[in-house]
Amino acid sequence: MKQIFRSKIFYLIIFLVSLGIVLVCNNDEEPAEKLTAEEFFTTLEDGKVTSIELEQQKSVIEISGQLAG
Repeated sequence: MKQIFRSKIFYLIIFLVSLGIVLVCNNDEEPAEKLTAEEFFTTLEDGKVTSIELEQQKSVIEISGQLAG
């Protein structure tokens, strides 16, 4: 019984490690580019912003979005 339990734990650990490696390698997100407020509003006026998200945390509003291209 102990041998079966140990082998199941071994395969579970192998599976979790390989899953972690796959998730780390498949992270294809581009690095975020931080803009100043002036740069953001300039690109917004130029029509280079494709989506915008506003998130309020206490008294601070964080604006994030995605640039075209």
